[in-house]
Amino acid sequence: MLFSCENISKYYNGAAVVKDINLNLPEKSSVSLLGPSGTGKTTVFNILAGVSVPDGGSVRLRGENITGKAGYVSYMPQNDLLMPYRTVLDNIILPLIIGGQSKKEAREYAGDFLPKFGLADCAHKYPRQISGGMKQRAALLRTFFMDKPVILLDEPFSALDVITKIHMHKWFLSIAEEMGLSTLFITHDIDEAISLSDFVYILQGSPGAVCAGFELLPRKSREKDFIASAPFAAAKKEILNALGLGA
Repeated sequence: MLFSCENISKYYNGAAVVKDINLNLPEKSSVSLLGPSGTGKTTVFNILAGVSVPDGGSVRLRGENITGKAGYVSYMPQNDLLMPYRTVLDNIILPLIIGGQSKKEAREYAGDFLPKFGLADCAHKYPRQISGGMKQRAALLRTFFMDKPVILLDEPFSALDVITKIHMHKWFLSIAEEMGLSTLFITHDIDEAISLSDFVYILQGSPGAVCAGFELLPRKSREKDFIASAPFAAAKKEILNALGLGA
């Protein structure tokens, strides 16, 4: 298994926030952690990213125990965090510069990726001059340049309108396939979880706990209009029932 956590628990002031969380992320796959607000999704992600230490359990990358160790995975928070005084290109290349490349080398290297991410025409613009969708693409490319085997994405498309979000989902799926990304999402959007994932974990309750898991139709096997298909509707019905929202 590429990335996993086993029996993760976290307490604050003596009360459990999440308890006995087990997640698996196979290589080159996409997994979502789906649940309502207040169930501890961000707490779990902070532990997976190594910025918070669990009170129980472990996090493993290719079998190695990395619990409480930052820098092993890439983490893209909900907000794009683009610096307003830097161009899109200079925002994107920050991980490359931190890694030791000169600004000239980093710009040249990033230039090969800009067309794939639809950013070639806005590389020299500032964040205030581009759309929300473009900002998320820039933030994702910057996260990719952190060059880690796993990417954690915390509700990356939640600020977008529904139509833009659907376009971004299709674009992300093509990029993930082309670049062989291994991604773990936080989301409270059921349609998003089904659209983007090979497997969905449901987080419920207080303390938050995984109450169900759903293996979805493989992304390579899906129809072009999967979001309007019978398998999509069937998966959504199962997830709604698991969340206690079924008819």
